[in-house]
Amino acid sequence: MTEQTPSSEDQMMPWITAKWITKPIYVVADLGIADLMCDGRKSVGDLAKETDTHELVLFRILRALSSVGVFTETGTRVFGLTPLSQALCS
Repeated sequence: MTEQTPSSEDQMMPWITAKWITKPIYVVADLGIADLMCDGRKSVGDLAKETDTHELVLFRILRALSSVGVFTETGTRVFGLTPLSQALCS
């Protein structure tokens, strides 16, 4: 079996996407979103109320982070922790 060298595009992709993922992680860490989910899944509406944030913006952030495994979307606008997001708990 021969090892395939990743293409230049594949090698570059983590650097290109790094900013779009680190900023949302910072936002949810700053808001304490993971701590609010320690007792179980929460709806975006509840999280937005508890953090005094804009519900649609928070939904988009959580959805983006779910796409890379930081959170899990368990229902319509309902999110839960993953092993990655548990690292954000206090």
